[in-house]
Amino acid sequence: MNDNDSKALRARAEADSARTRLAGTLHEIQQRLKPGTLAANAWDSLRDSGTTLAGETVGLVRKRPLATAGLVAGVAAFFARKPLLRLLSNRRAIATGDDSLPAETLPGRSHGMQHIGDRS
Repeated sequence: MNDNDSKALRARAEADSARTRLAGTLHEIQQRLKPGTLAANAWDSLRDSGTTLAGETVGLVRKRPLATAGLVAGVAAFFARKPLLRLLSNRRAIATGDDSLPAETLPGRSHGMQHIGDRS
């Protein structure tokens, strides 16, 4: 066996080794790109982010409880604004005796019930 034959054999061995490594790398990539694996990784990432965010939020709430209570009250008032405004206008109408509101909006006026001041 001459020097060229040994170089060729080494080159073939290196090529076979590189091909084997490439096949292993391709298999690993295929495993990582499976939909189930991607979903599991995304879920783990979201869970970790959520845990971190929750921990930071708890720390801020403990640090500034009054500001947090004010924020929560403001958000609750925003989401309940229509019922709250309806309640306030109903109470004002009852207190002032204003009958200009429809009967359905005044407590005790719906379903055919008469108000104390009504004579009809």
